[in-house]
Amino acid sequence: MGKVKENENAMREIIATNIIRLRKAADLSQLSLAKLMGLTHNFVNDIENRKKGVSLETIGKLSKALGVEPYQFFLTPAQWASSEKYRIIGVIETLNKNVNRLFEYCIKDLSESKDGDKTTD
Repeated sequence: MGKVKENENAMREIIATNIIRLRKAADLSQLSLAKLMGLTHNFVNDIENRKKGVSLETIGKLSKALGVEPYQFFLTPAQWASSEKYRIIGVIETLNKNVNRLFEYCIKDLSESKDGDKTTD
């Protein structure tokens, strides 16, 4: 039974850490999160302090309240690091595309302005 309890405690640790991480990223207090979920502040506090486990129903409520996918509550720190790396790469790629579009728009606008200046001479 010792191994089962160890695994349960490890899973509570992972879930609690992720709830805290996601709650803070959403800029929510425990009380605000509890209200969004229709639960008590004490219940959220007990989950975050590893005193209580969570049911699939609670994972669903957390997911909805925090606007995240349920699997995110089960990611290990190494998986978060990898996930964050790819998220940041995605953001950089999107910014790069937007900068390129803006640059092309500016060049087109400048080109059209110069062409317009030539016709008015």
